[in-house]
Amino acid sequence: MIPDDFNFDNWRQLAQEDPEAFEVARTGLVRELIEQAPEGFKQRLEGLQWRIDVVRRQAQTPMAACLKISNMMWESVLGKNGLVENLERLAYADMPGLTQDATILPFKDEARDPKP
Repeated sequence: MIPDDFNFDNWRQLAQEDPEAFEVARTGLVRELIEQAPEGFKQRLEGLQWRIDVVRRQAQTPMAACLKISNMMWESVLGKNGLVENLERLAYADMPGLTQDATILPFKDEARDPKP
């Protein structure tokens, strides 16, 4: 969760005036938020933050990093085993007897095999 006293303008000003201090503060806040997460999520959050940091370091510009991170988020929503796929799986799991599998029935081709 974002702290109640989070002030975007103050963070923006710090980033413009002292990028090194901004980075120290940003890293500290991210670590603090991860530490507040339930125990079962911490390792996954740390791994995700590591991936984000790698993208930021490798990107040529902040905008390039932003776009790559945005694409990562969309992939986690729409990609294989993403949020949408898992929500669909849950929706079918809640409906006993309803599955996504179906048997395809062959139909006669009336043009080749007319009714007697």
